[in-house]
Amino acid sequence: MRLLLAIPYFSPAYAFGGSVTVAETVVADALAAGHQVTVATTDVLDEHNRIEPGAPAVPEGAEVVRFRNVSHRAAAAVNAYLPRGYRRWARANAGRFDAVLLHDVYSAVSVGAARAAVAAGVPYALQPLGTPFFYAWFTPLPADYDRALALFAVLQHAATAAAVCLLARMRGVAWLPALALAALVELTFNPFVQDVKVGNVNAFQLLAMALLLTACRKALDRPSRAWDAALGAAAAALVLFKPNTPWIALAVVAHIAAARGSKGLLAALAGAAAACVAAIAAGAAYLDGLHAWPDWFAYARRMEGAGTLTEGNLSLTTLVAHGAPALGTGGAVLMVTALAAIAALAAASEMGRRMDLAVHALKEVARDPGLMLSCAIVLTFATFPLVWPHYHLWALLPISWGFRREARWDAATLGVIACYAGFSRPVVQGLSAAGMVSVTLLVVVFSWVALVPAILAAFSRCRTHTPGTLARA
Repeated sequence: MRLLLAIPYFSPAYAFGGSVTVAETVVADALAAGHQVTVATTDVLDEHNRIEPGAPAVPEGAEVVRFRNVSHRAAAAVNAYLPRGYRRWARANAGRFDAVLLHDVYSAVSVGAARAAVAAGVPYALQPLGTPFFYAWFTPLPADYDRALALFAVLQHAATAAAVCLLARMRGVAWLPALALAALVELTFNPFVQDVKVGNVNAFQLLAMALLLTACRKALDRPSRAWDAALGAAAAALVLFKPNTPWIALAVVAHIAAARGSKGLLAALAGAAAACVAAIAAGAAYLDGLHAWPDWFAYARRMEGAGTLTEGNLSLTTLVAHGAPALGTGGAVLMVTALAAIAALAAASEMGRRMDLAVHALKEVARDPGLMLSCAIVLTFATFPLVWPHYHLWALLPISWGFRREARWDAATLGVIACYAGFSRPVVQGLSAAGMVSVTLLVVVFSWVALVPAILAAFSRCRTHTPGTLARA
């Protein structure tokens, strides 16, 4: 079979995240099965560089046809791919393929290939890089690609600004300074720029987490079963939208159980179950059948541990698994999770000297929704097998929660500042411009670790805190 794979960025453009790794794997598997594969893509390599003409095809055996973007800056910075001569080539060549596979929803490359395939009477398919519920969410976008892309980028900026404003307001910042902080984040925080560049959804996830935190805080003051059910439903929907958030959902459920008791927990679980049914039905309706969910699940399992550090995957557990193959990705996840649990227990019990206080401390931790969500985000960075650079946009929540203006300049406060600095564009670009590639990788992989002192300090404070007061602080 002769296959055409259309994607705006392809190996070795690993700076653009998981789509590149997935596409390379699909091409390699198709070649191994005896198919002929042509990849139509652009010349983008990373934010600053193009792929040189004549670069060898990866994987070996594939035909890679690269088209030069009209504007490299527009392609790399805002996902606006305008490859010279691509549409003409696609219309002229689509008929010589038996099938066309599209690997990106929001690019002119995929749209051009789809239109050319329809005109030539060749079947085409979209590689699902998200859950069926994920795609159902974006049905309101315009059918016109250019308008949809522009609207999507506007929504990314609006979601991030709204999230930053919500987080700032929860810390007592007035609206005008909060808006100024939002502008500063969008100008200087590298994970946000990465999110916009690859057209991902971490901005929307951050806004959802900020809304969850706001709702949890309000529920503490006005508790009701309806609040509990709504929070459980929102947590479940967040996971089914993009399943890199299981720690977030568990944190919300644990908070409800600690703050509202068994009845609150049951209400949250009932809400979560209802949301699961609704999300599965919505995804199935959008993709014409329940088969979309097992198909997506089978694909997702193949992605476990995919992508190395040099390919853009910043996952600590995948790094450990590649260094110790006998451990495997699952073993690495269990090991890092166990180490995190031991550290939390040690902080809650004065390094094991006061185990009698540990239970009280852990209950207080669970009653604080900001602390719980911060722990969940840090655990995601520490344990999830896929952590692309734009995932670190979530770090804004624990940064906001951990920065205490009234506190002295201790290790916790300095760690929060160091985390933001490590993810900032001036630092990342400065290190890259200086040719310090290894240092740059270390900074972007481990900057989130600077949040750990603030979290462990909060666990220590919970040992002697009056029940329920820390959560409202």
